[in-house]
Amino acid sequence: MRDDMRIMTENPLNAKTLVVRLQSWVTTNDVFFNHNQGQIPEDQIALNQWALTIAEEIRTLLRLPST
Repeated sequence: MRDDMRIMTENPLNAKTLVVRLQSWVTTNDVFFNHNQGQIPEDQIALNQWALTIAEEIRTLLRLPST
């Protein structure tokens, strides 16, 4: 576990960046918070295989591919 993050819960991971690490108005990925409603996948997903699908509370299914 990273020692530069404040760990709220370990399983599922919920952590946030310590204030001293925020040096700019732009937050880079390495100091952004980590929050997940389940386990974080160990294997990375190829960007060309990833898509966001919105299916609830809308009239038409919306699928947004990453490419």
